[in-house]
Amino acid sequence: MEVVILSDKNFKQEVMESKLPVLVDMYSEWCPPCQLMLPIVAEIAEKFSDKIKVGKLNVEENEEIPALYRVEAVPVLYIFKDGEIIHKMVGAVPIEILEEKIKGLDSKIVEKKAVNDLIEEYRKYAADNNFELNSNKDLVESLAKALLTNEKKYGERYCPCRKISGNREEDKKNICPCAYHLQEIKEKGHCCCNLFIKKHD
Repeated sequence: MEVVILSDKNFKQEVMESKLPVLVDMYSEWCPPCQLMLPIVAEIAEKFSDKIKVGKLNVEENEEIPALYRVEAVPVLYIFKDGEIIHKMVGAVPIEILEEKIKGLDSKIVEKKAVNDLIEEYRKYAADNNFELNSNKDLVESLAKALLTNEKKYGERYCPCRKISGNREEDKKNICPCAYHLQEIKEKGHCCCNLFIKKHD
């Protein structure tokens, strides 16, 4: 796949609405490290054409997009997935690093789906029990990631805000939704982690 020439006008269509992840190289003609990256970016486009779209944007010829992403130094490379930045790399980057990031995209996508699935599971649980999920999206995502990390590490979704003793029988009380959350919501208006909160009227 050829490297796509990006601009302020086509960025939304080529990057934000792309079905494939997109590697964006923001560069300048006068910048020596940028010139070093151009053949590397072209090689990535050819080598990973089934996995990622590759585009380059000249920051001297386009003002809107560099301003939007507050580009202060070039080269800067972004990997976008579903319109969101997954990786940002400033300066000349070895091709091995780019390849590693691209190969890791599949696990990133799986991780994001697992986080979203867990959030939906807890949203339904909260609704069924007449309270609700915290409206702070960043907090909820962070807690969901921590719970999934604990599940990988310990085999259970232990609450990230509670101490794990190592005694499996005792620690059962700390598996989210933990043994204390209903009482905490009733008394404080939220559970210890702030994942679940009292329903607003």
